Amino acid sequence: MAQASDALGGSPAWVATIFAKTPVVVAALVAILLNLLLPKDKK
Repeated sequence: MAQASDALGGSPAWVATIFAKTPVVVAALVAILLNLLLPKDKK
């Protein structure tokens, strides 16, 4: 998101702060999303 800073230009300031300034938040959201979507092992 740091390379595409204009992508969040029309969003509120708090959205831009959370998603553009802290890549850790984006990585955490992707990890949570993948954890929910990927199938679990069946034992």
